[in-house]
Amino acid sequence: MGKWSWERLAAATGLAFIALLIASAAIFSPPSATKPAQKITAYFLHHHRAGIVSGVLSGVAVIFFLWAMGSLAAALRERRRASTRDDRTRRGGGDCGDGGGR
Repeated sequence: MGKWSWERLAAATGLAFIALLIASAAIFSPPSATKPAQKITAYFLHHHRAGIVSGVLSGVAVIFFLWAMGSLAAALRERRRASTRDDRTRRGGGDCGDGGGR
């Protein structure tokens, strides 16, 4: 297997975000608010550790999400710059040329 490029690593952060979010939801799913208060309290007392693990996984997922969105923004910005350069090249070097029309 080849080396990982930054683009591949950025795509992997998006997949890591999704995986961590699913794992977080699978580990800890609290009861609905329509249940009696005693049952909700008992649930949180008995599943305290799962709640903490779920919170930590969600926090790490947010970090991966921000990294993925930053990488996506950088890729789109670079693509726009490349597109602008191609447009200038096709027009013959920018403002030099036919003398107007814009």
